Amino acid sequence: MRIHQTLALTMLMTLATQVKAEKARFLYDDKEALQARVDLIQQAKSEILVEYFAVTDDDVSTTGVALLCEASKRGVRVNILLDALSSSVKDTTIAATQRDCKDKNGKTNITFKLFNRLEDVHTIYDIFNRVHDKMLLVDGSKLIIGGRNVDAKYFGLDKKRNFHDLDIMISGKVVQDTRKYYMGLWEKNDIVKKAYYDKLQREKLVYICETVRGPECDENVDKLYALMLRDVKSSSERMKSLLERLKSGKGTAKWNTGKDWFKDAKEIDGVKLLSNSTEKNMGSKNMLVSDELYSIVSKAKKKVLILSPYLIPTKRAHTMFQDLIDRGVKVTIITNSLKSTDNLFAQAGYKAAKDTMIAMGIELYEYNLVDTTHAKTAVIDDEIALIGTYNLDPRSSKLNREVGIMIKDTKGSGIAKDLTVIINKFKADSLLVGKDRQEMNKNLQDAEVGSFKKGAVKVIEQAVPLIKPQL
Repeated sequence: MRIHQTLALTMLMTLATQVKAEKARFLYDDKEALQARVDLIQQAKSEILVEYFAVTDDDVSTTGVALLCEASKRGVRVNILLDALSSSVKDTTIAATQRDCKDKNGKTNITFKLFNRLEDVHTIYDIFNRVHDKMLLVDGSKLIIGGRNVDAKYFGLDKKRNFHDLDIMISGKVVQDTRKYYMGLWEKNDIVKKAYYDKLQREKLVYICETVRGPECDENVDKLYALMLRDVKSSSERMKSLLERLKSGKGTAKWNTGKDWFKDAKEIDGVKLLSNSTEKNMGSKNMLVSDELYSIVSKAKKKVLILSPYLIPTKRAHTMFQDLIDRGVKVTIITNSLKSTDNLFAQAGYKAAKDTMIAMGIELYEYNLVDTTHAKTAVIDDEIALIGTYNLDPRSSKLNREVGIMIKDTKGSGIAKDLTVIINKFKADSLLVGKDRQEMNKNLQDAEVGSFKKGAVKVIEQAVPLIKPQL
């Protein structure tokens, strides 16, 4: 009897260990990052939770919506939360999902919600309060989180300019913690609202005509409704066409690979989700991600390696970096150059602070490709890995909702060293502009930048003291 009890106890302990065990791998390669998302969606069995700052209407994004529609048809619950200002998924595409994405019982399992619509804004400050989170969470057990939004340029598919980025794919207890955060935000009814796909219903159109647009609209309601149905049908046909393209092998990813992305992932521990409170809106009383990041970085003993596409240090960040350097900690930061940046306002804020950062002793690099770096990550003392959506700027500090993953590499998995190797790839494509409190390579900085871009940043730089809190 005791033998059976011992065996049963051993099995329970083994299962408990397996449940708690967390695995992770980085998604640096653009094609892998896209394929991993496709595979997780196609392998989902019960639930898919999606949250992004920016999802566009291009073919990559619309293919993603079509894949989520297919999951909904299989009976998978699909929640999609998007920032209302930064995402541009067409309302006709959303309406098409409500019409077409029904399971075998006729139930629609896919729901779109929008974060902080303009009609819900009460003050100018509220406009700047955005959800900058970026995550795909499947079956409560698998998570992709990081810097990538959903658009061709985040997966190396844009013909003009791409965004070189980084995500982490992770399993284990932290995924449940992330799900709890997501659902808390999903139910935050004061700032998260259901998308307006119902306005394409005829009765809604009649109501709008009667209350807003007047008799002329009312007389043409049938014509307007027919045009709307035509646009919904067009969106539906586009999604079907993109799916067929993917199935035929002509799409941007492979169909139903069945790949186990965690087979070769590293087993890790010391994992923690960094997130702000869902009970409060953003502001000085809800800066939990900032507080935790500063607490972690400020305790560095030897070196800090940071990659941030937008670099506009707050007073708090300046104080922290100065303290680290005074204690002999080496601080290295990589950010976008004027050549690579996609954001002239952020670049003007960086330019205004650049000399001060160099003077305090930060080793500073500027990404020197035509493409933009968009990865947000750091390694502390070769032991702590940080990755997420947080930029070193005032917006991430106080205005935006941000998420991230911290891993204390106590098991010796080498995950922090792996991240260092990836960051150094970005560094290899960068120009050293500050070292030992001296400006470096001054003659090479901005050498390939046109006069218009240089002039625009100089003009914006004059306004930085006034607009810095919104940068």
